[in-house]
Amino acid sequence: MNPPQRTPGDDGSKGIGPPLVCVENLRKVFRSGDIDLVVIDDANFELSSGESVALVGESGAGKTTLLYLLGALDNMTSGEIYFDTKPLSQRSETELAEFRNTSIGYVWQNYHLLPEFSALENVMMPLLIGEVNRADAEKAAWRWLDEVGLADRAHHQAGELSGGEQQRVALARSLVTSPRLLLADEPTGNLDVGTAQGIMDIVLALPASHDLTVIVATHNLTFAGRCDRILRIEAGRVMPQEK
Repeated sequence: MNPPQRTPGDDGSKGIGPPLVCVENLRKVFRSGDIDLVVIDDANFELSSGESVALVGESGAGKTTLLYLLGALDNMTSGEIYFDTKPLSQRSETELAEFRNTSIGYVWQNYHLLPEFSALENVMMPLLIGEVNRADAEKAAWRWLDEVGLADRAHHQAGELSGGEQQRVALARSLVTSPRLLLADEPTGNLDVGTAQGIMDIVLALPASHDLTVIVATHNLTFAGRCDRILRIEAGRVMPQEK
C-alpha cells in the first residue's frame, strides 16, 4: 500500500522528493470509563527528509502522544502513518521492534541513563543490545560522544555528569544506531538557558550534517523558531503555525 498522493508542501513541509513520514487521518482516542478522550483528531501532515520541525501546544495537548505514535511506541486508533511509504499498521510486532531500534532515535526530557555505567557504555548500549560486536559499538559510541562534545567525559559515570552533559550522552545514545528520524520530547526542559542553547545547536545541525529528520516537542519558543517549520496541536488538531 502506498500513501495517498498529496500536494507537496501543502502542510508547510519542504516537499522535496517523497516524504520520509506521511501522516494520514490520524486519530488517537483514550477510553476513560464511559468517556472517550480524543487526543489526536484527524491529523494530516508530512515530514520531509532532512528537515527540523517543532511541535508546540499547551501542556496536555497531545505532543508526547503524537511522538509516541510516530515512533510506534503506541497504537493509533485509526488513520495511518507511513514511514518511507510503508504503513506502520501493517508491520508485525517483530518488524515494529526492528523499526523502533534502527529507524527511530528518541530523546526525552528525563535522560534515562543507566547510572552505574559510564557515558561511553550508555551510548554503546543500543548497539550491544542489537548484537553489534563490542569493538564496533565502542568505535561508534566514541564518534558520537565526540560529535556532541563529550569525548573527554566518556569514562565518567552518568551520575557524575551535569544535566546538560547527561542530555548530550542521551542524544549520542539516540543517534548511535544511525536512525532516520529523531523524536525529541522537551529535550531542553530541565536545562538552564545557556545549556539549552548548546543542545539546540547540536540538534538543529543534524538535518544538514546527517540528512536526519528531527521533530521536537517543545515549549521553548527560541528552539521552535529555529526549526524549519512549526506544527501546533490544539484541541486535537495538528496544524501549521507561522514562525
